[in-house]
Amino acid sequence: LSPPIRSIKDGDFTILGTGNMGKTIAARLKGMEPRLVLGLSHSGRKVDLFDEVLPVSQLDTVLPKTNFLIMALPGTPETVNILNRARIALLPENAYVVNVGRGNAVEQDALMEALNNGSIAGAALDVVVPEPLPAENSRNIPSYSPRRRRRLWRHARDLRGSVSRNRVPPRLKIPADDFRPAAAPRSSRWAPEKGAS
Repeated sequence: LSPPIRSIKDGDFTILGTGNMGKTIAARLKGMEPRLVLGLSHSGRKVDLFDEVLPVSQLDTVLPKTNFLIMALPGTPETVNILNRARIALLPENAYVVNVGRGNAVEQDALMEALNNGSIAGAALDVVVPEPLPAENSRNIPSYSPRRRRRLWRHARDLRGSVSRNRVPPRLKIPADDFRPAAAPRSSRWAPEKGAS
């Protein structure tokens, strides 16, 4: 089984919105060595920190090749439901959607359907409509597709069984050298004084 969570290193990221929030996200991603950070903006003008910036008019062309879609959009009439049912359908099955901009930028019912039927891999919503969600709605928004949730449960079951038998699963074995404690710096104010027990 392959784990459902992928590394940022060598990943491909599409950031919808290259304003202050989008630039901050790109800067943090760059520190983790992604393969590509693609930006989409109204103008498509080059912005530092992005490997490439395209006009938002090319969104439909970009979505089928998107693994991680991060939405950092302002609230404008043009951004309402920009990620609608038709565009969610363009995303590949292994895509993740992250929305940190405006809740109304995503057609939430269509996103929930895509998650429930496994059309996309997962979603993380920092913003929703309405905000906060009523308690009955918040229980119905999955973060992973059913197939991914089953994989997570299998991984958890394997780990639990291995730990209860006092053995480490092969995937989790780490060389003993990795467990050596680092030497405390000589000038550490937390080091015990000589003669203290």
